[in-house]
Amino acid sequence: MRLLSQPHWFNLPGIFGGLILCLAVAATLSSSLVLWVTIPLIAYAVVLWKHPGYWLIWVLALLPWLDFTALSGRLFWTEYDTVLLITVGVGYIRLLHDVNEIPALRDPAKIILLLFVVSIAGSLAINIYPLEMIDATTFIRYTSSYNGLRYVKGLLFALAFILLLMSEWKEPKTASLKLTQGMILGLVGIILYVLWERITFPGFSDFDDDYRVAGPFPSMHVGGAYVETYLAVTLPFVIYWVWQQQRIRVFAIAISLFGFGIYCMMVTYSRTGQIAFVLATAIILIGLARLYRQKGTPHWVILGALFMFVGASITTAWPVLTGQHNPLRWAKVEQDIAQRVDHWVDVLDIFKLQKTNVHFGAGQGSFPAAYLWGSKFTLRPATYTFQTEQDNAYLQLGSGDPLYFEQVIAVKPGRIYTFDIKVRSNSAHSVLTALICEKSVLYPYNCVRIPIRIDVAGKEWQHYRAHIETDHFDPPGVLFQRPIKLTLLNNHAFTIVEVDEIRLVNSTGDDVIKNGDFSAGMAHWFFSVNNFEAWHVENLFLSIIFEQGWVGLVCFILLIGYVLMRNLSQAKQNVMFSWVLCASFTAFLCMGVFHSWNDEPRLGFLFYLLLMIGLVSDKYPDLPALTPGTIKTPVGNQQGMTTDTSGACLVGFDPLN
Repeated sequence: MRLLSQPHWFNLPGIFGGLILCLAVAATLSSSLVLWVTIPLIAYAVVLWKHPGYWLIWVLALLPWLDFTALSGRLFWTEYDTVLLITVGVGYIRLLHDVNEIPALRDPAKIILLLFVVSIAGSLAINIYPLEMIDATTFIRYTSSYNGLRYVKGLLFALAFILLLMSEWKEPKTASLKLTQGMILGLVGIILYVLWERITFPGFSDFDDDYRVAGPFPSMHVGGAYVETYLAVTLPFVIYWVWQQQRIRVFAIAISLFGFGIYCMMVTYSRTGQIAFVLATAIILIGLARLYRQKGTPHWVILGALFMFVGASITTAWPVLTGQHNPLRWAKVEQDIAQRVDHWVDVLDIFKLQKTNVHFGAGQGSFPAAYLWGSKFTLRPATYTFQTEQDNAYLQLGSGDPLYFEQVIAVKPGRIYTFDIKVRSNSAHSVLTALICEKSVLYPYNCVRIPIRIDVAGKEWQHYRAHIETDHFDPPGVLFQRPIKLTLLNNHAFTIVEVDEIRLVNSTGDDVIKNGDFSAGMAHWFFSVNNFEAWHVENLFLSIIFEQGWVGLVCFILLIGYVLMRNLSQAKQNVMFSWVLCASFTAFLCMGVFHSWNDEPRLGFLFYLLLMIGLVSDKYPDLPALTPGTIKTPVGNQQGMTTDTSGACLVGFDPLN
């Protein structure tokens, strides 16, 4: 099927790509980190233009890294989204010059995918219609009716890559190699980040502390299981990499990488993550053993390789398993499951309150807002918003379940700073707490607490000043300086505290706080919470029901079921690529039993990208390319040779050719 047959003067993919690049430019210029990200993004676009064939590697390698939401304050758009726009734009502009024909999807795949996309689109429309007026708070809170736009980014980007994936899979062996390289590089990136996080905060070998790593996922500020999901999905590709390379050096590197990956998985202390990892690893190891046995590899070699992978897993995991915290986590399984079930019952009760049909759901991204207004639990998450009074912008903090409104600041240890703030409240005797702490995404250390008492209610601003010493920051023995954050907390029930003109000035008169007057809204600000259930359904399938209804769930099951059955059939024919896809999808689905990872756009994109690969990969990298008139000879038998002029070899098929 010729998809790109048009006059030479009319390049539809090129026009589309140009428009996408314009969006990428707009996204870059609108970022509060524009001075930091512009040059790297331009450099990426130039490199991609010169080497467009490597886009799959770069997209997957950069996935864990490029989310600077904690610094930019943009909840709905990340730097990784801009990278994806650049990749799609350049890819489509170069598409016509590099590819003349691209095959179409199979009819069942097209139908099932179309049904799922229609379900997503309908769910999105349900949440955003009728359209609300866009203001300064529209895209800075998860309770916005436009939150669904953030949810669907992963699917939309994956759909945009279909043509590029089809082009790649004209050479399946090369494409699968690029896919693996990208996944391995992404895994290396997240391992390095987690190692830094462990060394910097609790300590590399401290397995008694309850510290759970967040990795390079700022979205963990409201909880989630994103690090462990990514690790469980990615680690099978390490084993597939060994199969692809067939080199002793690669095997040694893979063992080391696998061991560090297991360490990172274990220090998440995620029980579901540990189970998902075991299941995914077992699937890929079974596939590897079958293939090596089919190839005629001696049994002792197969057993030796399996022993080394299993040995690396046990050796790395054992110190964590025998530490104080991990056994405590497993001892609470029954209690935590009961708590999770209570949450699901609450989710279903909230779902019944929504003014929508149960068959089509409450709308994409609607759960945080629905929980805020419909949960049976009396304590709701605290709120934040921005208001304007006589052209003066200020922050408004409501009370409720603690919400920490914060900013990373460039404070140096052993210095004296002057803290200035203007506050007011609707209630007398309100208290705003300012904290300056060494803090990761969720865990504070060595905090300086500044209680700000507001004795008079009214519209008059009250000025407060304090002097802060930072001698206790960066204590001896810490290899890397911990990030320091300024945090604002309204922990006084039934009050509203308004904040303006925050300054933290050093001895030279430099203010280390950015956007302290809130004139740029959320720019440079972020938040974190203690109660995670208010933000997640905590079950993939229940999340789909809540957002898309039963129709959406059926469409999802049909889509993932089609891809799994297709790859399972190829796995039975000893296609290693299908084994690794089945392992990764198993990890995704296993994590979905107790977590709704689909509300993290980058993980959603990874899932749908692998799903699209499962749909478009009609050719498999482990299978020989057959052409009309090909004659194959049965392995070990020179008689009974069969010729198939249609291109299908009936006998004598060597899957390891």
